[in-house]
Amino acid sequence: MVVNSLQFLKKKKLLDEEDRISNLPEPILHHILSFLPTKDAVLTSTLATTWRYLWKSYNSIDICDWESMNGGDKVNGKMTLSQFVNRVLLLSDVSNISKFSLKCTECDPDYFDNWISTVISRNVQEIVISIVLKNRYVFPHCLFTSGSLRILKIEFVMGVSIKIPASVLFSSLKVLHFKNIAFSCEESMQEVSFNCSILDELFIYQCTWLDIKVVNIHAPTLQMLVILDRWDIDSVDCEIKIYAESLTSLRFTSHLPYKYSLCHLSSVVNAYIDVHSSQPVSTVLGKMISNVKNLEMSNRSFETLVGQGISDMFTFSELIHLSFLYISKDRVLSAEQLIDMLYCMPIIRSLSFPDGLCFVGFDQIVSTTLESFLSHLKSVDIHTFPGNENELGFVKFLLKSARVLEKITIDLTCRKRYRLEKKYHKWGHVKEEDRIVQDDKKRITEQLHRLAKFSNCKLEIKGNLFGSFYYDSE
Repeated sequence: MVVNSLQFLKKKKLLDEEDRISNLPEPILHHILSFLPTKDAVLTSTLATTWRYLWKSYNSIDICDWESMNGGDKVNGKMTLSQFVNRVLLLSDVSNISKFSLKCTECDPDYFDNWISTVISRNVQEIVISIVLKNRYVFPHCLFTSGSLRILKIEFVMGVSIKIPASVLFSSLKVLHFKNIAFSCEESMQEVSFNCSILDELFIYQCTWLDIKVVNIHAPTLQMLVILDRWDIDSVDCEIKIYAESLTSLRFTSHLPYKYSLCHLSSVVNAYIDVHSSQPVSTVLGKMISNVKNLEMSNRSFETLVGQGISDMFTFSELIHLSFLYISKDRVLSAEQLIDMLYCMPIIRSLSFPDGLCFVGFDQIVSTTLESFLSHLKSVDIHTFPGNENELGFVKFLLKSARVLEKITIDLTCRKRYRLEKKYHKWGHVKEEDRIVQDDKKRITEQLHRLAKFSNCKLEIKGNLFGSFYYDSE
């Protein structure tokens, strides 16, 4: 009996000596907890005496579990989600919460309301919400007047309507994300205003504005703006006015169901535009991008803008890099349309076609009438290059029109259809298929080098073709 007691004491002493983590300073232990979701951080209380109450003094609450937190399922096998969150907030010792993150399904609105109010009262700096609510919801007013909040990200997974006050004041907010929210106003007024005096980043994803005529967003320090509208809603009688005189980065994806007024945008440097609308939009969009230096534009945006005569209204005097995105594959544009647009870009230095060339007719262009109008263009990057007459005509056009062109990079990586003679159908000769593809690549490469033979432009060809074969019917 005495021997067993001595062995137990020796083992306990050995374990105590090996538990070096528990003897670390408390700030380091809190740093370790920061890598765990709250439900796991709470479980550390069973590790050792040092850990028993440690989680209570940690200032971040992170609850994320889409599976075990569904409905009445238990958290850690003991309590429901609502009971767990209530207990965490009740037992937490901190008066200043750095972050409250909640990502779950089947959230009870009554409990949720109390949680938001509680963390706001504890000077929370960051709130991240991604939940499912089934009915219209009204956030507690303290959320929209918080002086401590720095980051606010709200997503309703299934989409839900929430009521907001007519005036929202975020005096300390730096980052604001809204996703899948249908906004309505608590009051009879049909105008709402967001005042964000030091906001840096604003994301508005697939949100709608119900019975609201005017949305004012005042963000004088805003640096980045991202707007992604839903494509399944019709035109709405609502105007969204954004005042952001410090804006440098804009991403705008919309079919323009609302009237947008983006004021004082002369500071925008980088822009991504994916817009398609039959409404007159060229003036609005032209003002958005007329001063940008780097522009990514989808082919449907290009079609909308050129079709509404933007090249006759604006000169993109600051633009140095242009990237064409081939997003809508059913829209093919003409070479003349691209040339008209390029005439409006007097100092363009680089062009990029990451999804391939979405313009046709370059094999018909009489290049002698267009020589040297791209007087600053130095580099062109073309991906998905099948090497047909149109693509080769575009390269010829560039070499003729851009006399200071230094480099054209061509990536041949794409899939092409090839005809295979019927005699190979029975056995499927892999070597013959490889030979056809390699011969085609060699042909394209040789043609490109012949085009650039008398030019100072460096031609870089990379990537490989991939074949999709069909057989003769004869």
